[in-house]
Amino acid sequence: MAFIAEQLEKYPFVRLVIPLMLGIVCGDACPMGLYAYGAMLMGVALSAFFLCLLYKRTLLFGMALYLFLFLLGNQLLFVQKQKTIVQWSEEKELYTGLITDKPQEKPHSFLLPLEVKNQKVRLYIAKDSLSEKLQRGKRILFYTKITSPSAFQIPGTFDYARYLQHQGITGTAYVGNRYWQSSQSSTSSFSLRQKALDVRDNLLERYKILGFRGDELAVLSALTLGDKSELNENLKETYSVTGASHVLALSGLHLGILYGIGVFLLSFLHVGKFTHWIRMLCLLGALWSFSFIVGLPASVVRSACMFSLFAVAQCLSRKSISLNTLALSAFIMLLYQPFYLFDVGFQLSYAAVASIIWLHPMVSVWWRPSCRMLRYLWGIISLSLVAQIGVAPLILHYFSRFSVYFLFTNLWVIPLTFCLVAGTVLMLVCGFCFPLQKSIAFLLNELIKIMHGGLNWIERMPSSAVDRIKIETVEVAGFYLLLFLLVSYCIRKNGRYMVGMLVCLVCVFALRTFSLFSIQSSQLLFYHSERGASIQCTYAGKEPFELFSAEELTGLRSFGGKNIVWLKDNSWHNRYAESPFPIDYMFIQRGFTGKISELQSLFKIRNVVLDTSLSVSRQKRLREECKGLKIKVFALSEKGYLWVKV
Repeated sequence: MAFIAEQLEKYPFVRLVIPLMLGIVCGDACPMGLYAYGAMLMGVALSAFFLCLLYKRTLLFGMALYLFLFLLGNQLLFVQKQKTIVQWSEEKELYTGLITDKPQEKPHSFLLPLEVKNQKVRLYIAKDSLSEKLQRGKRILFYTKITSPSAFQIPGTFDYARYLQHQGITGTAYVGNRYWQSSQSSTSSFSLRQKALDVRDNLLERYKILGFRGDELAVLSALTLGDKSELNENLKETYSVTGASHVLALSGLHLGILYGIGVFLLSFLHVGKFTHWIRMLCLLGALWSFSFIVGLPASVVRSACMFSLFAVAQCLSRKSISLNTLALSAFIMLLYQPFYLFDVGFQLSYAAVASIIWLHPMVSVWWRPSCRMLRYLWGIISLSLVAQIGVAPLILHYFSRFSVYFLFTNLWVIPLTFCLVAGTVLMLVCGFCFPLQKSIAFLLNELIKIMHGGLNWIERMPSSAVDRIKIETVEVAGFYLLLFLLVSYCIRKNGRYMVGMLVCLVCVFALRTFSLFSIQSSQLLFYHSERGASIQCTYAGKEPFELFSAEELTGLRSFGGKNIVWLKDNSWHNRYAESPFPIDYMFIQRGFTGKISELQSLFKIRNVVLDTSLSVSRQKRLREECKGLKIKVFALSEKGYLWVKV
């Protein structure tokens, strides 16, 4: 424990950010009604903090400070949650919305990010020739019902409502044809982000003028502008399987490349005793100019803040980047927006950088080649290795995929990414000479093709990715604790850390074993998602599959000894049977207009499940009928789903 205390003493902002993060996590799970008590406790903790400071009670002072930060994180999240709670009308109304970003094409609709009454709204609009012409900056008039994100979460599935809340989105809606109208002209927006997006769109058009097309345009726009609209599914899958997806998402890697280029170029600057201040201002200007050009997305802004603090810290202390500076940047950003903590990009960025800062000095000394090229290769390999160690638990938790050849991938894509970013900057700077700009564009186009060729080769290698490795949140924490204890043992050679590692391993394996045995029974899941109603089945230890889906016709199925019939029309009417067929679950959706009693000559019904697509009055009538027939009835509107073990 002495080593842990020593490390925390060495990095004071790490000690401060931990209780703040714990408070945010607890606040996210805390019912809204308990926040008033948290505010009162926060006042008590603040009072105790100043009293301990006055009377020099060191231990109590630290405890009061940690309690205050914990409650501060809790209250900050409460404030942000309050902003996302909006009471929209229960009826359809006429709304006016401003399209704030590029529409996203879906299979049967377009997703429009809107600003409606100063609130963020996601609007799905039916796909047709008119909706294809909608652009960012347009105002549209639409008639529909806006609903708050549903609080229902299907167990074992992605919590979409929680995701929208963390994005600050307060409502979703769908509008069909003939129920919306676009303004005749674009509406100018004077917000900084909208001006930044204007610059991004202009640069994207410039790429097209310079001859970028297809996959090359998609990769270059994603890599340098953060625009992924041109990426197709095959290209996304190639980058995902090979472990190269991080180069397509603007994050710390791209800002790190720009930061490194800036540091290298400014290293030749010698203007006197204020040189380090001039370098810092130049670096800050470059970082935030790039952030503005790419449209000020949240991931880039976070990375820019992080590297800005690094630049200031280096200017003031002239020391390398430390965990303390990293913790300070996280502390400031979480104070500004506590929802950042639940962002996958935020977690991956900080986990990777923290792992590099903490582990790379130990790993880099394992081999010290004399050859300059070998030192360069070992530098990339060691950086990739420690970064992958830092993010691997999170990747397995969120994506359930592990790229086997990530070292080869990074050896291939990182140098090429560096060349592409630097080359793109050079291409844009040479705008005064179009032939030169065109020549650089041609070289960049060929470079992207070369990168794709290497990634396609890695993708075709045997077992390039291992899928379906899902680990839970507690296991993620266990892996990071195990890593910390391992590093502590390597530094101190103390047997107590080895004992702690063994205890941690036993706990992780025990949790994994318990989770495997807890799903040994097969299950049926009735639910209604955005794409429609569905009945999902799960065998023990296997991937779930759909027994029925929204696209299927009314039918009869059997699973786990249970007979299920799905009614969404009246196709069973006027049919007869010699004896009623036993039905364990009858799933009724909108479209069935008959009575359950009319089907009793065909089916012997034990349970009825009512879909959310049924109107309130229709559900009430079916409930009353089931009560009279002595049939158990379950409504998905009450809980959002029905989970049955079979």
